This record gives sequence, C-alpha cells and structure tokens, in this order.
Amino acid sequence: MKDTFANISLDPLSNLSFNIKTGFHKDRYGLPGAILWQNLIGGAAKRTDATTPFDQASTEDSFVDLDATTKIVDDVDIVVGGLIQEQTQCL
Repeated sequence: MKDTFANISLDPLSNLSFNIKTGFHKDRYGLPGAILWQNLIGGAAKRTDATTPFDQASTEDSFVDLDATTKIVDDVDIVVGGLIQEQTQCL
C-alpha cells in the first residue's frame, strides 16, 4: 500500500486565499478463487484453501482539489472550488 498527500495554502492578499490538496493511493489485494463443496466434504481442501491463491488485483486513486476564498466583508466569504478524481482498477 502506498499513500501520498499534500496540502498547500496561499494567501497572496489579505482578502484572497487559494488551497490546493492532492493525493495518491495505491493498493494491492488478493482474489483467491472459490473452493468446490465436493473438495471440502471429501477432505481434498481445507476451509482456508483457495483454488487460485496467487491471484491479485490493484487499485490506484488520485485527486486534485482546488478552491479560492475571497472575503467580501467581515463574516462574509465566497468560496469557489472544484475536484478532479481518477480511479483505476487493474485485475
């Protein structure tokens, strides 16, 4: 498993700020195959066995989140933001 995240905030003016958040996550997991009922009853396999124990898949997630905040008057802020996210699954 691999995780990387970053958060950057910029305040170029007293009433304007920008935030950038980004992240990446990579995960690998097993996909063991089913065991036939006949193999369990006959004793050829145990409950913890699998027909394909080395099968695996992976998932990758990444995102970028941007927003800008401006202060119009005291106690009034306007925030505009957006998010881009991508997920890839490999079997």
